[in-house]
Amino acid sequence: IAMDGVSEEKALKKVLTDLKVNDVATTGVKYIGQDASISEGLQLMVDNNVSSVPIVDADQKVVGVLDVLDVTYHLLQNTDVKYGDNPKIPKSYHFHKHKFSSVKAMDISNISHRNQLVTVSGDETVAKATVLLATKGTHRLFVVNDKEELTGVISQMDISKLFCKNIDSVSIGDKTLKELKFGYCEVHRILTTRPAYNGFKRLHEKNATGLAVVDATDGHTLVGSFSAADIKVLGANPEENHKKLEVPVSEYFDELKAATSISQHKTLKDLAKTLEPAGTHRAFLIGDDEHATIIGVISLTDIV
Repeated sequence: IAMDGVSEEKALKKVLTDLKVNDVATTGVKYIGQDASISEGLQLMVDNNVSSVPIVDADQKVVGVLDVLDVTYHLLQNTDVKYGDNPKIPKSYHFHKHKFSSVKAMDISNISHRNQLVTVSGDETVAKATVLLATKGTHRLFVVNDKEELTGVISQMDISKLFCKNIDSVSIGDKTLKELKFGYCEVHRILTTRPAYNGFKRLHEKNATGLAVVDATDGHTLVGSFSAADIKVLGANPEENHKKLEVPVSEYFDELKAATSISQHKTLKDLAKTLEPAGTHRAFLIGDDEHATIIGVISLTDIV
């Protein structure tokens, strides 16, 4: 949003400074109480296609958050079998009984030590919310009023959408991702033939939120993506659907999730045009070779 007498970068900053969190935040956020089970929290995530749910007390104050990463870590901690490259789940019950349906969500809130609970006033600027997202290392902020009551949520996706819509006000928008050296980092992968359990285990070991799913026949072709949010495929009661954990990643989903990719020679504006309509959390950076090798990944955290 370029304005007379105002540089492009300052124009974008003005957008973020003029907007209040309440102008951007999603309202009507679903939540659970302090006595709700992990299964109840997970069911809410499944039903509303979200990756976390706030936990509130009797006064509607946010006291915790249950994130898919917490659920994933809890699942890994309570799996009895020893998994190798080709795990097989024995006929015997391998979960500690009732570790999902009878354990309170509050008891595992933030066990992953990621996506911690951070709140922000709805009267704060979006610029301040952006700084909080970047410095606190969380994907979302829960919005509260002056009584500390939950009123909404603002996420990295919301900030990314603002960035994408205002990309023309960024002078470096026409520079290529290669010129900007943007996205060149280690990419964590999983082969299509590996069991889904190994995917969740790799996410935990690498402290990652997403993996590139590559074709097992050649070991490099990008065919999909796998993330912590995919724990929701097991439904609200993982102990009832645990057999899905031993199937290959390619069969874990009804249909393998498509991966968003972009050439390193595309511009920052091209990236914005790719991310916004896709509503995706990451784009894999593709190299110049004939195999279109994955050479990096750009996440919403990078955008923020």
